[in-house]
Amino acid sequence: AGSGGGSGGGGGSGGRAVGALRAEVRVRSLMNVDVEQDVIEWADAVLLGAPVHYGNAAAALLSWVEEGWAPFWQDERLDGKLGGAFATAGGMAQGLEHALTSLHRTLESFRVQIVAGSPTSSSFGSYGAVAVTAPPFAANRSGAIAPPFVEAARLWGQRVAAAAAERVRHREQGPAT
Repeated sequence: AGSGGGSGGGGGSGGRAVGALRAEVRVRSLMNVDVEQDVIEWADAVLLGAPVHYGNAAAALLSWVEEGWAPFWQDERLDGKLGGAFATAGGMAQGLEHALTSLHRTLESFRVQIVAGSPTSSSFGSYGAVAVTAPPFAANRSGAIAPPFVEAARLWGQRVAAAAAERVRHREQGPAT
């Protein structure tokens, strides 16, 4: 759940070129996140993702934030950190937007600034990345995410990485002239 030198969050880590931008991404499951090390110290952006259950983000994610982030409630290192949310659901009207905005409010409670998707680049990414995992939207029975959702997520990821890179550049070099 985070990004540093770029963007990220569970099990793997790696760099990926995004245009002229290179972002290092860490993907972490909740059980493998050290909030202070991975989110507070390493990440320039933190992205929270969850399946939608009964119209809300999965309770495990919300519980993790409530318990794991609580010691850092007033930590100034969170001021201005970038963030956002992504979610999956079994249908379009299953609470995707509600879950994303709930996760945004959670991040904003810790003073994280949300990097939203662009409503002009995709009809599936105004609030972050989403995917519907059931027919007729599922790409196939293998569980693969349908291409329109993948593309919207890719574009949003580029936006987050670019915003994080600009934040790092500004911090290291001062304002652009």
